[in-house]
Amino acid sequence: KASGIGVICEGMRQNLVAKGVPSEKVVVLPDYIDLSFIRPVPANNSFRSRFRIAPQEFLVMYSGSVAGKQGLETFVEAGAALEQAEGITCCLIGEGPYLPELHEAARELSMQRFLFLPLQPRESLPEQLCAADVLVITQRKAVRDMVFPGKLLYYMASSRAILAAVSEDSETGRFVRENEVGMVVPPEEPNRLADAILWMRAHPERTHEFGQNGRR
Repeated sequence: KASGIGVICEGMRQNLVAKGVPSEKVVVLPDYIDLSFIRPVPANNSFRSRFRIAPQEFLVMYSGSVAGKQGLETFVEAGAALEQAEGITCCLIGEGPYLPELHEAARELSMQRFLFLPLQPRESLPEQLCAADVLVITQRKAVRDMVFPGKLLYYMASSRAILAAVSEDSETGRFVRENEVGMVVPPEEPNRLADAILWMRAHPERTHEFGQNGRR
């Protein structure tokens, strides 16, 4: 009986229309982000110096909530596959109920180089995100259709390439692929994620282009 319905992404609109809601009542009202706050800054900044990440390191970062639905063990296991790869640092920044399990997984894999960092002050977020070469999103296979992570906007606004380990037909997968803001690899396949990290490091021009597309 509502006069109108606002949703934050196209997948949500399609879902309601498929259930019989008149299409003229459903309007996509995307989330917004303050582009004057999250903005591109040099990668070799105070975040890297604070955590002793060398300027030439290829930094792959996840930043955000650490809960079960993210499937972040895929990122940890991909980091384990890259332990012997020179010049690559993987970093997970965040807090949440699933964090102890990820720490335990890293211990079992005898990982030495994977960085676990707590949430950083909000005012440092632009430098934190821009310190990365690639920003990671992971989801479980079961996550499809309507989920649109808010962190996508922060990632794009920082002008950094996105690497999404998500279902190809999920809202996130479609968005990243159609807007050419990054790469999509299958969820819960750490070796595929690790291979994509190596590819993005080997193709800096294309990786930079993904980031520019996101900011635009």
